[in-house]
Amino acid sequence: MGPLAAQISKALVSIGQRPHLIHQIELLRNNGVQEIVVVTSPDTDRQIRDLLERANVPNIGTTVQPEPRGPVHALWGGLKKVPNRDAPTIVLMSDTYIDTDSHFPEGDWVGVNPAPSQRSFCYWSSKDEYVDGPVRIGDPVTIGIYRFEDTHAAFLAASSTVFHMDGPEVGMAPFLNVYSASGEMKHVKFESWMDVGDVMALARARQRKFIARAHHDLELDPDGLITKRGEGEQFRKQAHWMYATSCDKELCSLVPRVHVRATDYYTMEYVDLPTLAELWLYWPGRPDTWYEILEAILQRLSRQLWGPLMDMPVTVTGVRKEKEYFVTKAKDRLAECSLDTPWHNRLYELVEATTPFFNGSPFVKAHGDLNFTNILYSLNTGSFKLVDPRGDDTLPLSYELCKLRYSYYGFAEIAHGLNLGPRRYEVSAMDDVVFKYIDERKSTAGMGCLFIAGAPLHPLSQRHRMLERGEQLLRKALS
Repeated sequence: MGPLAAQISKALVSIGQRPHLIHQIELLRNNGVQEIVVVTSPDTDRQIRDLLERANVPNIGTTVQPEPRGPVHALWGGLKKVPNRDAPTIVLMSDTYIDTDSHFPEGDWVGVNPAPSQRSFCYWSSKDEYVDGPVRIGDPVTIGIYRFEDTHAAFLAASSTVFHMDGPEVGMAPFLNVYSASGEMKHVKFESWMDVGDVMALARARQRKFIARAHHDLELDPDGLITKRGEGEQFRKQAHWMYATSCDKELCSLVPRVHVRATDYYTMEYVDLPTLAELWLYWPGRPDTWYEILEAILQRLSRQLWGPLMDMPVTVTGVRKEKEYFVTKAKDRLAECSLDTPWHNRLYELVEATTPFFNGSPFVKAHGDLNFTNILYSLNTGSFKLVDPRGDDTLPLSYELCKLRYSYYGFAEIAHGLNLGPRRYEVSAMDDVVFKYIDERKSTAGMGCLFIAGAPLHPLSQRHRMLERGEQLLRKALS
């Protein structure tokens, strides 16, 4: 999982739009598993439990492996927490990604795949036993998924292995040999499994992850360059903004380096960092952590990107344009929502009533779609990169800030189907940063308009939640 796994737990790395752990839980549920235990480390326990609570998945227990003593020790700790040892048990390692459509056979078995490289694996040797060590390319190696028909016997085998450990860690081979001594374990091949030792498989996996994450027509070549394709005036503006910004000595550190720009595509370096949306959804930090992250980002943007234009006087034209970005867009999009007349009229009147809030905001050199999905962020260094701009030369600063606040104030949870209610303190901490740049009531009114304007672009189930959130925010601004 490369640099992403250095940022957050492998279980929290996003595959597409959801963390790996949620994919694994779905895989188990699809195969009839009723009760699940997640073994965590002390560092990730709070984050994992927070995710499980927000994802609203029932019958999930957690237990902490207090020190890193290897997979058998973790397995032993998990099996101690299994509520029913009379039923079979399936085990999945957190770095094993299997297609969620996979179906598991009955009986005792070990998931295997041909080794992609000459690294150390647990494998079935010519001596009819499991061995931990270097393998030849193509040897059948275990891939971190197992089914034990007799859970109690598996627990006893894990206990025996743990209590006879010579060093701080032990691989899976001794445990599998003890468990399989009483009967044969079948080998089941999983075609969808990939390992980072296979360079081309890694490139393909990264490409799918990036495309799924960004929702755009992107191609990743083996050299790590992203090609984005598009057409029309808006795309040409975006390509120009990215290219010009990457060539500007003052601004180039804010975006991935753009190598080539043409009328229908541009090519930029691949930056393998999580988005702020992924971190916000699946890596719950403390309120002061999010305060510090957002403050550092906004300080740098105000100094480098927005600064030169922020002190210019607001003109009548600027006031009119600012209203267009919020009020006019929201009213125009309401017609696309197919609402019954009373609700449509109520929302229309609320949007119209917010007009006085948009009485002028500095126009700045702007990204235009400044939200958590378009900010790639490094937890290690605090650096960030902006992707997918709108491309307009200047926009109201209020639009940038409302877009940013909208992305953590409800859009992320609606789009991902999670409940972020318990995180109001982190939201409040980030709001304190944004309110240094914009009035709270204006920001709330702008967010309400953005939710309404964005509603027709989303599936029906999400659309109604966005309209309700928009109405709630407009009423709050007007109260």
